[in-house]
Amino acid sequence: MAKLLRILSSKAQRIVIIHDSLMGSVVQDFVYLPNAEAYAFHSVSAFTLFLFMWENMGRPFDIDANFLKDVPSLEDCFSPEFEKFIKIQYDYMKFNSGRIYNTCRVIEDEQIKEIAIGLERSGQKFIWVLRDADKGNIFAKDQLRKIELPKGFEERVKGKGILLRDWAPQLEILAHSSVGGFMSHCGWNSCMESISMGVPIAAWPMHSDQPRNTVLVTKILKVGIIVKDWTRRHEVVTRGMVQAAVEKLIVSKEGEEMRNRAMDLSASLKKSVTESGIKNMELDSFISHITRQI
Repeated sequence: MAKLLRILSSKAQRIVIIHDSLMGSVVQDFVYLPNAEAYAFHSVSAFTLFLFMWENMGRPFDIDANFLKDVPSLEDCFSPEFEKFIKIQYDYMKFNSGRIYNTCRVIEDEQIKEIAIGLERSGQKFIWVLRDADKGNIFAKDQLRKIELPKGFEERVKGKGILLRDWAPQLEILAHSSVGGFMSHCGWNSCMESISMGVPIAAWPMHSDQPRNTVLVTKILKVGIIVKDWTRRHEVVTRGMVQAAVEKLIVSKEGEEMRNRAMDLSASLKKSVTESGIKNMELDSFISHITRQI
């Protein structure tokens, strides 16, 4: 993106704005400026977005793919307010000249104590980012957002576990050679960062695009395991489930195979952004398009 902005700054014949796909309303006046174009950036996976659009169109064609049986419904994925917001914003997509997807051709609730005990019993070293956003279910009403760790937990895991309560340098952590797995809600940015660093994922989807990203990660790319299946989203994840997922990802043969596949995908992703790589070529193609002579 930095490369793109540098080139745009040196071109005077066209004004281009790239905006988040959920902020389409910001460009409704901009596109009426002379020589102005707007492009929507989709931060969710192309896989999830395709399924969403395909279903909204009434499944106009058949998809011959085994993974469809694993694709969960969108029930409980979005709050009513967010669904209304999405619809309003998508009405503005007609103002865009095109769309940009954060992907690459080579891939495409209050349970703090249970997580803590599961991590402790697994016997594995860990970094646990316990942010305010993770204190509870965002859809629950009248929820008390208070973290209560088991008594003496931090003292018992000292030297083995690290707790971070604020922002964490996620990409730098994932890039470290000692990291063997990443327990994540499977937001698409986190998935891309984890895969690009060759780290397999313990998937724990919560809402939005996360359940379907989990299918892509675990069933299709096979670089992750499921901690909590979306069909059991209303159940509490037990300490035993957390322990089993961590042990399977870190010390089992299956986990080692996932790490190898993740490393292969990482290598392919890194190759794709080299000068002759497909992702770099696609970016150059886009830049050529928006800087074309009128």
